[in-house]
Amino acid sequence: MTPTKLQDHLLLGRTITLGDKRYRLLESLGSGATAVVLKGEALSEQQGQVKQYAIKFTTDEDNAIKERDNLRKLNQEQDKEKRSYFPRLHYPISSSDSLRQSYYLGNEEWLENYVLVQELAQGEGVHDLLLEFPPSLALPEPLALEIGRQYVDMLVLSHKAGITSWDRKLGDLHWETANDVRLQKMLQLWREGSLGNLKVIDWNVTRDAAKKGNIAKDILRFGLLWHRMLLGTEPRFQRGETWR
Repeated sequence: MTPTKLQDHLLLGRTITLGDKRYRLLESLGSGATAVVLKGEALSEQQGQVKQYAIKFTTDEDNAIKERDNLRKLNQEQDKEKRSYFPRLHYPISSSDSLRQSYYLGNEEWLENYVLVQELAQGEGVHDLLLEFPPSLALPEPLALEIGRQYVDMLVLSHKAGITSWDRKLGDLHWETANDVRLQKMLQLWREGSLGNLKVIDWNVTRDAAKKGNIAKDILRFGLLWHRMLLGTEPRFQRGETWR
């Protein structure tokens, strides 16, 4: 038998076992060149306490190992500082938990990949949140300021953990809130300190914070993202007579 190409539709509706827990795979949350992410429901939770998770399947062992190790460091750092910017890693946890998993599909087909189970980020990706504020497609200033403040705090924690982001996108930033964030409530919520909480996903493309220039690039990337959130446009730079 030869391994089948990783595709989310091959996994949807299936039940998988990881460690001492079973998960039913409910829907696709996204896919890339070497990975798919599915929403999974834990079947072994106590009655009335069903929880859902983001379950990543990837064919790239190095990326899976990097994300596992990064999340362990980030979870440890945020626990010390009593923050919640990073998804909590739920599998693998112990040294006996294997990243590598195989699933028989029938008809002599099977999937072989590497699996991580993470806390499911709630709320909206900031790229989608921008669409709620036409025509400018920019966030109201109080909301942009609060997301920016939490992002900077998140950077401090990730740098303490020795990690910098390398390919951070607006879609990686999830804004979790139980409140309506429409413009008419914005100032009131801002004064109450209840605008929401930032959760940053995707920690497999990173660099060592100790290497020269990586922290500076991380801060520059924050500036580019914040420009988009606050002004609704991509920043442009002039080099000689050319704008880019």
